Amino acid sequence: MQSYSLNEFLSILESLCENLEMKYLNPNLKHYRYFNLMFFGVLERSRSLLAKMIFRAEALRRTMPQFSEIHVSLLEFDKNLTAAQVLITNNEMRKGKEKIIEVAHEYPVIFQRISDVILNSMEK
Repeated sequence: MQSYSLNEFLSILESLCENLEMKYLNPNLKHYRYFNLMFFGVLERSRSLLAKMIFRAEALRRTMPQFSEIHVSLLEFDKNLTAAQVLITNNEMRKGKEKIIEVAHEYPVIFQRISDVILNSMEK
């Protein structure tokens, strides 16, 4: 459930990044702070869900060896998402926007592997 929610949050962030014109990312505009706060909030919620998933994957990798690879992938993904958040926090919106689009394209592969492992374990 958390992996699906994270997938949805990343889809929202990717959609925002792809459809937002760069002129609206000017820190001198009146509504920039509201956008930055909302964007940061969605990004932080995504990181919170990811932290829970990493914790669960760490616990599951001890009983299910299939989760070891997923755990490593989630840790790498967390590092990339943190880098995107640092860029957004430092008002480097152009680089942050590109990084979020890149990260959002990485996650569906991890999500599919998680789904496959869970479905295969349920069939046994």
